[in-house]
Amino acid sequence: MSFKIGPHVVSRGALIPYEDKWRGGQMVQEDGNGGVIVSGKNYNVRFFRAVIRIPRDEALRIGGYLANNVKLTGTIITLVDGFGTTRSVRFWDNEVSMLSIASDLVEMDLLFREEVA
Repeated sequence: MSFKIGPHVVSRGALIPYEDKWRGGQMVQEDGNGGVIVSGKNYNVRFFRAVIRIPRDEALRIGGYLANNVKLTGTIITLVDGFGTTRSVRFWDNEVSMLSIASDLVEMDLLFREEVA
């Protein structure tokens, strides 16, 4: 099933919900009487993994887009899965890696973090 990373359609691969984490942004303080005050909110963090096996020229376009246009984690982009669901995400790695598995076939494993609203 094809999907999109920003403006690029990935012809062969899968976008997989990878991991959910519930986190708390809590602050703990003491009041004037020695009591405990807890403030903050909990939020959910979701990661998606794009597992891709595509021709080298397609991989170079996607890798160049993530490295040069998106600046790796620097810019929020959209992922559109095969069902048309759009998500705002950040590329969640400090490098784009392409593994050659045949003369003109490349495998990529890309991790994205959905932006918390």
